[in-house]
This record gives sequence, structure tokens and C-alpha cells, in this order.
Amino acid sequence: MPQVPDTTVAYIEVTPAARTIGMLGGTARFAAGAYSADGTLLLTGADLSWSSSDPQALSVGPNQATGLRNGTPTMTVSADGAAVDVPILVQDAARVAWTAPLDWTPGTAGPPGDLAIGNEGEVFLGVNTASSSRWFAFSAQGAPLWWADLPRTWFSTAAIGTDGTLYVGSTPADGGGSLIAVGTGGAVRWSRPLSRILSAPAVADDGRVFAAGGRSVYALSPDGELVWVYDTGGGQISYSSPSLGQDGTIYVGDGAGRLHAIDADGSPQWTFRAGGAIQSSPAVGPSGTIYFGANDGRLYAVSPAGSEEWSVRTNCGGPLGCTPLQASPSIGADGTVYIGGDNVVAVTAAGAVRWSYRLPMYGNVLSTPVVGGDRVYVAFGSAVFALDTEGRLVWDYRPGGTTFGSPAIGIDGSVLAAFAEASEGSWSGMLHAIAENGTQSGGYEGAAWPTARGPRSNTGRAGG
Repeated sequence: MPQVPDTTVAYIEVTPAARTIGMLGGTARFAAGAYSADGTLLLTGADLSWSSSDPQALSVGPNQATGLRNGTPTMTVSADGAAVDVPILVQDAARVAWTAPLDWTPGTAGPPGDLAIGNEGEVFLGVNTASSSRWFAFSAQGAPLWWADLPRTWFSTAAIGTDGTLYVGSTPADGGGSLIAVGTGGAVRWSRPLSRILSAPAVADDGRVFAAGGRSVYALSPDGELVWVYDTGGGQISYSSPSLGQDGTIYVGDGAGRLHAIDADGSPQWTFRAGGAIQSSPAVGPSGTIYFGANDGRLYAVSPAGSEEWSVRTNCGGPLGCTPLQASPSIGADGTVYIGGDNVVAVTAAGAVRWSYRLPMYGNVLSTPVVGGDRVYVAFGSAVFALDTEGRLVWDYRPGGTTFGSPAIGIDGSVLAAFAEASEGSWSGMLHAIAENGTQSGGYEGAAWPTARGPRSNTGRAGG
């Protein structure tokens, strides 16, 4: 006789099994299913019963819960006598301070990228069309200052000189490339034709600017004159940005898996070969150790002399096994190295994994975790996440739309992130500032390399 299907609910599973909602009015999403004893899925979502132990603190509905006031309510999901309790921590940890629209009509385009913070707290970011880019400048409080249309800058993040000049690389759709200097009012000071520049420039303390693209690293004067060109010997440089040690050494990775160390005069110092192509931008620690990811899924630590100190696989936890580690690392005040990938991972200065935080959605986190005081901020998908330095969620913010670049910490300690939404081939965007309640992010004070490009001004320079 055919076996009769078991339709009795034996147990219920809810993911995640516990949750923090760190912003009042914030909504958390859940996946839930009711199963028979043999593991057959019987009910999902709206077919289950959802209830809150404290409706004034937590409002619940199918697959979601909204925090209303501080508390530790329980969400219960039940069906046919089976039930599971999900503990929820609701805390008023952060709030939206302000938003500013990104006004452009790009047609087919890309969303905003990484942010740069100016010497007076100005916020700079660029958005891209298929053929050009629009760069915006806002005050520290979100007031628009200026905008400028430039040749397409694509993935290049701006670096800011001590005089407030913005330096950014371009990759025009018709080929070629250049390094562009933009003055404090938004006018282009100069543009130097080079190869395609997909990565961010670096700015030395003497004002020289370094850019990388193709097989070359370029050094330019503050006035845009070419000082020297370094040839990688065949390896193509794509997204790896040049970074500067405190002694002026320039570090950059190439597609052949080599990390290049270049003297300040453009002469080669040494090369180190990783186990895969390097698209990650190097971060330089307080002792001069260079950290970067490679396409073999490893985070590397290389000494200032060019020898491997350690390497650890951090991008091998997903369903595809070890995948390219293209994210760029940051470094906290205690020497902990933070990097994205399949998860957000914290690694000690000795190369031991301290913790790994799985974001709610699967994907390769290409943005850099930003370090501020006792917080680590990461942007991915539709949200910005604030973690403590033990890898626990403090708050997350989901205003709608998608964020692609790394967040930044403003001069007043607010957390800044840009979100964009696509509709019928066009994008609309918004810059958001999030203020934390009862605590300050601490800015970037004390962190050795708190962003993908080092200090707040994205100079790519150790020590500021």
C-alpha cells in the first residue's frame, strides 16, 4: 500500500534563531517553516501563527518583527501545537540624523561608491552613468555644496590632499584613462592622461599623487606633472590601489598575484607572490606589516622586507568553497584586521581568526569594514550593519535600495552611507547619516588603518 504522507507538525525552525533590532522602528526579517517528523516542509510564512510577548515593544507579522521600544520581548512562531520562541533584543542604539538626495538622471548607470571625508568634514562621493560621472560635495550636516560632471570615474574612490584637492581616476567608455584633480569649489584643476585607472589614488605627505592602472604605477606632482612610471613587468593592475608606508614605500597588487614594493623614487624594492591575483588594496599596519586579500581566498600578512608573516583562509565558508578574496582590509587600534568576503572576519595581528559574522544575505562582501572606536561598520546589499568588536550585531539600517560602497564616519561621528534604487534604467539615490545614541563611534581615532584607504581623507597613507 502507498505510504500516507505525514501531515502532523512536529517542529518549527526559524532563521535567525535570535535577533537584535538596534533602531526603534527597525524591522527584522525571518524565514520560518513547520516540518513533519520526517523533515517534510508543511507550512511557511503566513500559514504560521506569529505572536509577541510584549506587543508594545515588538510588533510581529509573517516573517518579520518591528522594534517599538527598548526591551527583551519574545517572538513565538507556532502551528498545530508546535512552537518555537525567538528572543529579540530591542534597543534604541541609533537613529537617522539626516538624509540628502543625490540628484542625477543617469539612464543606464551604476550606484554610488565609497565616500571620502574632507578636511572640514565635507562628504564627497561620485555616481556613474555609462559614459560619465557626477561628483557631489556636501557639508558635514548634509547641505549640498557643489556637484561636478567628470569623465567616468567608475570604481575609483577619491583621495583628498592637504589643500582640499580631490584626486580621482577615470576610465572613459571610449578607452584610455586619466587622473583628475578637482578643486575645492568643484572646478577641474587638471587632468593627466594615463592608462585606465579603476583603483583609488594615494597622496604622499609631500603632495605627490600615485595612481595605478594597466601595467604601470604613476607618480605625479601636485600640479599633475608626471614624475616617474613603474612597470609591473606584465601583471595588470585593476582594483588594487597603491598604499603608502610610513617610510614612503608604495605597495600595490597585480593580476599575476604579485605585491610590489616600490621606493619613493620609482625603483623596485621587492615583489611578493601570493597564491592568486590581487585585487584587494593593501592596508599598512603600525609596525609596517602589509595586509591584503588574494583570489586564492587568503588574507596575507607580509613584512616590510617582503617575507610572508602568515596567511589565513577567510573566504572559504560559502557554498562554492574558496572564492576570490577581493575585499580590502582595515585595521583596528589593537591590530585586529577586518575584511569582507563570504563573511565579515576579524583576524588577530598574529593571524588567528577571532570571529566571523555571517550577514543575513549570502554574497561576496566587497566593501571594507570601517573601524570606529568599539564598532565595526559594514555595508552590504540593502543594509548597513554595526557590529561590536566581538562580532555581535548592535544595529542595522535598511532604508530601501542598495548600497555598494563602504560606509564612512563623519567628522561628528555619524555613520554615512549612500543608497540607490533602480527604476526603468535610471537610478535615484540618497545619502544617509546615522547617529548612535548614548555612544559615539569614536571617529577613526586610534585605528591604524580604519578604512579601505587608511585615514578619513582616503590618502592611502599610513600614519595619516
